[in-house]
Amino acid sequence: MGLLFVVAGVAKMFDTIGFARVIGNYHLVPSCWVMPLAIFIPYLELAIGLMILLDFYQHLAVIAGSILIIFFTTVSLFMYLKTGVASECGCYGQLIVRKNNLWLLIENSLIMVALILNKKPSPKK
Repeated sequence: MGLLFVVAGVAKMFDTIGFARVIGNYHLVPSCWVMPLAIFIPYLELAIGLMILLDFYQHLAVIAGSILIIFFTTVSLFMYLKTGVASECGCYGQLIVRKNNLWLLIENSLIMVALILNKKPSPKK
């Protein structure tokens, strides 16, 4: 699961302008926040992915990753229901272009389950 976050983050790093456009299309934040978010979110995803892969504060990384996926899924679903248009979600930058639709909801739900099941149990004291 960590690799998924690493790929998503790195893909967006290579297309910051395109990712900023996707964020702007959601109309959720003031325009002055779009570019800072387009820069920050990929690094956050990369950090979460590396933390999961390296088993470094994995519990925290799983929580942060879950929050991100829940937020992104909610926003994507809301936009799809509001507009009825399957617009670009921006999940993987231009590496894999995905649309906001029912399949994205199913995929993200499966990712959430896999993320939670992937978490290693805390060592007993």
